[in-house]
Amino acid sequence: MMSFGLTNQVLTLYLKELHISEPNIGLFMSLTMIGDSVLSYFLTWNSNKIGNRRVMIIGSVLMFLSGGVFASGTSNFTILLVASVLGVISPSGNETGPFKSIEEAVLAKLTPPNHRPEIYAIHWVLAAAGSSIGSLCAGALIQTLTSKYEFSFARAYRTAFIFYCGISVVKATSMLFLTGKCEASYIPKFEQEQQQQIPELEHDALLAEEGPSLISSSHPL
Repeated sequence: MMSFGLTNQVLTLYLKELHISEPNIGLFMSLTMIGDSVLSYFLTWNSNKIGNRRVMIIGSVLMFLSGGVFASGTSNFTILLVASVLGVISPSGNETGPFKSIEEAVLAKLTPPNHRPEIYAIHWVLAAAGSSIGSLCAGALIQTLTSKYEFSFARAYRTAFIFYCGISVVKATSMLFLTGKCEASYIPKFEQEQQQQIPELEHDALLAEEGPSLISSSHPL
């Protein structure tokens, strides 16, 4: 989330520094949101086939590639648009790409139902905090680079995307340490216990249904 908050603050300003017109910036933002939605839908829909860990790594690689295009200094609107649509750039500062859906699905799978509310609360609070810290760091970074080191605004914004690429590398590396418990094929212990209890519950329910009929048959009128 820190990476999305970081680039959200500079994306529009960077496009203006590249002398891209405001209508094109609006088109850029709209198509980016559409691209993020389509990408997220495709990857999360097929995550069970591809694997949750692979999808997360793919998303991190796309983050790196899209951030690299923006950090390269190109002013070609088409190239930037393609990188933004196919990559994972967030115009809103919210989490985009396949990350959120898969993270929440994995949390639900690994957490017993009675503990899910607090786990989700912690997850959402940390996500909001990460986005806020990213936005704060973006402002401090641009201010420091332009005032203290006399960077041009365009160069300072590109530096923010370099940090974005660095965060994506850290994210991809951390995904390599995820275990097979994150995959759909894994059955947590509490689910195994629930599955073992199902035959017993069905047996008890059957006895409860048969009880009245046995009593009536043993006491005929």
